[in-house]
Amino acid sequence: MSQYFPITRNVKEHLEELIVLNKQCALQFRTDAQATISLNTSLIDLYTDEGTEYLMTADGLRIALADLVDVDGMQAHRTC
Repeated sequence: MSQYFPITRNVKEHLEELIVLNKQCALQFRTDAQATISLNTSLIDLYTDEGTEYLMTADGLRIALADLVDVDGMQAHRTC
């Protein structure tokens, strides 16, 4: 199991802003198989389910915030 680093406050605030403004964004995230996926999409929600924070895209994709790598060029997690 890899060490968990929390999402940065700046990235979380940016995600919330994207949802409110219904803006497209560039996301990179890791899959369960550790592949990195890149996509451009709109976001519709940030929520917590059983202690895990998730991001929901307009396409219906649910992404755990722990799996985010990059949002609009901003590194998603602290590394130290």
